[in-house]
Amino acid sequence: MDMLVAILIPTSVLIYPPLQIFAVFKFRSFWRFLAVLPLLPMGYVLTVTIFAFLHESNVWPILFIFITPLALLYLILLA
Repeated sequence: MDMLVAILIPTSVLIYPPLQIFAVFKFRSFWRFLAVLPLLPMGYVLTVTIFAFLHESNVWPILFIFITPLALLYLILLA
């Protein structure tokens, strides 16, 4: 189980951004609206991550690392 988590979390951080862009351009009408929904919390997460990085926090990527798999799962289920 630990190995699975160790592989899935970094992979989701790499896969999520291209999948989000693909979903926004591929889907139409209501489905596009649903594809854009994860951008709201991810925008907040990115803002907090950048703010923490600029203030030299040693745990700056932690929120991004733990929220990205949830956004990726949402997009996979939507597709």
